[in-house]
Amino acid sequence: DETHAITTPVLETLRFLNASPELREQTSNTISFILQTLKQYPIEKIAFSFNGGKDCTLLLHLLSTILRDQAPLLTTILTVHFESPQKENFLEISTFIEESKQRYSLRFQEIKANIKEGLQQIVDEGYQAIFLGTRRADPHGSTMPVFCPTDSGWPSIMRVSPILDWNYANVWEYLTLMEVPYCSLYSVGYTSLGSVTNTSPNPILLSPDGSYRHARELKEEQFERCGRT
Repeated sequence: DETHAITTPVLETLRFLNASPELREQTSNTISFILQTLKQYPIEKIAFSFNGGKDCTLLLHLLSTILRDQAPLLTTILTVHFESPQKENFLEISTFIEESKQRYSLRFQEIKANIKEGLQQIVDEGYQAIFLGTRRADPHGSTMPVFCPTDSGWPSIMRVSPILDWNYANVWEYLTLMEVPYCSLYSVGYTSLGSVTNTSPNPILLSPDGSYRHARELKEEQFERCGRT
């Protein structure tokens, strides 16, 4: 069937690269969630939220990989970057987003608004569902289902979080094995990215010589946000 035809090549690649059974299972589940979304909603009514972080970078790569031979997904789905006008972004994140727009041929829209206002804008444009890179370890992620309508008082849209049950190690195993480009800040000790004013390298990754180890070297997921204030 369609799910098997799309899932199998991705899993065969991961198996060839000696990916863990857990990562192969998570990847298979994520592909199923993506395909379920594409069956439930017209492709032109689906958006994808991308902020340059590792989680949505993983999701972007999977979206591109599993459907590259299908409908031109990433030129049909609107990729949106919600950015509060008050947020001071890292130059490295802005640069990576620009590179990703070119690398994946994204139909891209930057929305200078908070999340609620930004969602209202795309709902007003007719969008019915949005892919998010949310994981259980994120704030408010622990009790969310993969398919989660917005709360009362918010613009009405279906939030879809296909990598919700991936853990920190899963994310870095996938990005590393599949050689997915990611923001350069992760190479110098950042493990969770916010704004310039509230984000620093993770102190757990500080080396004796004063440098910071790569984000993938963090072994305890509960300390992922230690560089955030």
